[in-house]
Parts: sequence; C-alpha cells; structure tokens
Amino acid sequence: MKIYDAEGVTIEVADAETLLAMKVYAAQKRGRRELEDLEVLIPAVGLITVDEVDALYESVYPGDELTDRTATIIQAVLDQHGPKTPVPPVQNSSKRKASASVHLR
Repeated sequence: MKIYDAEGVTIEVADAETLLAMKVYAAQKRGRRELEDLEVLIPAVGLITVDEVDALYESVYPGDELTDRTATIIQAVLDQHGPKTPVPPVQNSSKRKASASVHLR
C-alpha cells in the first residue's frame, strides 16, 4: 500500500496479510518473541483457525510448513479472550508526512 508519493520519493508498506505472514515466518525462528505482534495481526486479518493462518503463510512462503512450536503459539493467540484492538489502517493522503511508525520486533 502506498502511503507517500511526492518529489520522487515513494513509501509503501505491506498489507496486514503480508505482515502477518512475515511475523509467522519470524516466529518460526524466534518463537514467542513474536507473540505481541501476532496478537494484533491475527485478529486484524480476521483469521480464526491455525489452518487459516497456515494457508495464508503458505501463500506468501510456498513450500514452508508451520513448525509444531509455531502452531502452538498461533493457537494460544486464537484461544485468548478479548484479542487486542487491531492497528487502524494507514490513511493514504498526499498531505501526510513521510514518516510512519510500525511496531515490529
């Protein structure tokens, strides 16, 4: 998604689905250190099962499979009561300043 495009500078950010797949990829290596981001992204994308998260992950990283550890982390997120409020979408505006902050670990 393009958030800024002026004076020869273009800034784009990934959509929530791609960010979720990237965080699942990171969780494959980093484990629970990705938990906080997964707690926001999974509800934001609207996925409700490990299989749905796995399908999204495999659509971005074909041939990769979730480890048992990562599937357990995802299930823990899905089992939580009252998921965290999703991050509001970035507004696309030419008047918007060229800075954006995304909390990723």
